[in-house]
Amino acid sequence: MIHEDIKETYHVTREVGTGNYGSVRIVAKRNFMDKRFALKSIHRDRVSSDQDIKMVEKELDILMNIDHPNIIEF
Repeated sequence: MIHEDIKETYHVTREVGTGNYGSVRIVAKRNFMDKRFALKSIHRDRVSSDQDIKMVEKELDILMNIDHPNIIEF
């Protein structure tokens, strides 16, 4: 978990998608503005039940194990 303001590291631009738990936005690292990334934010207040937590853990597990040229490493 990040406890600092994400806007200090990234320039956050437009939203490209939303879901039950959060949203995805296009960002650029402030010291490397030429490259764009997708940043997924999860609203902590929407993850409250054990089932919600298991869904987030499953997604994190998938992201940590996926190997695809268009998906950045987690």
